[in-house]
Amino acid sequence: MTDSLLTVSGLCKNFGGLAALDDVRMSIRPGTIHGLIGPNGSGKSTFINVVTGVIQPNAGSVSIGGTDVAGRRSNVVNAAGIARTFQNLRLFRAMTVLDNVLIGEHRHLGYGLGSALLMRNGPAERRAKEQAMGLLSDVGLSHRAETIAGSLPYGEQRLLEIARALATKPKLLMLDEPLAGMNPTEMDRVVSILREIVSRGVTILLVEHAVRVVMSVCDHISVLNFGRNIAEGTPREIQGNEDVIVAYLGRRRHAA
Repeated sequence: MTDSLLTVSGLCKNFGGLAALDDVRMSIRPGTIHGLIGPNGSGKSTFINVVTGVIQPNAGSVSIGGTDVAGRRSNVVNAAGIARTFQNLRLFRAMTVLDNVLIGEHRHLGYGLGSALLMRNGPAERRAKEQAMGLLSDVGLSHRAETIAGSLPYGEQRLLEIARALATKPKLLMLDEPLAGMNPTEMDRVVSILREIVSRGVTILLVEHAVRVVMSVCDHISVLNFGRNIAEGTPREIQGNEDVIVAYLGRRRHAA
């Protein structure tokens, strides 16, 4: 498929006199892992926050599967098919691993928190639990289902956040530095999980500082610097792009 799943055009976000995003554009094809890289402060996390409704844009359009979600609340964006993880973990640390994932499943059950408590052993809840356990198995955490989330090792907390995001059944999963703080073995484990997620029909936007991993796993890459697009292309094209080299090294390739 070549049609765009996510189309972003003219996206702008100002914080006072600072233009965190300045006419940013992006097109993400379905069934791919799309990388978003750039130096610290380039606007990557702001981009995710604006697209997912955490903060409001000053201008621009955001379309997911043909549905315009620019400036909409996070729950509306999620219902349209976008889920995310956070650079700083946002788990329910006092709840079990399983209950964290069930939070995502409950959006599809058609009733609120009070009804969920009253119908905890109903057929819908049992199906949700089965699906949640399946997601935990996918990320290698099924044996941790009854563990309190806050007691998990850091790398497993990252995996739990991915499972919880997948529980909302997204078309597009946006990952904000999922490899932060991981050792190479843990990184390889996450990369394998990401490839499996895509094979099951979920598209991924990967924001990551581990450029080696981005180059190895992504089909297409966008690069931001000072809130603006400076490059876009395949990993090979990005590796040879002089503007990207300057952004990361501060000088041209021949000088480096």
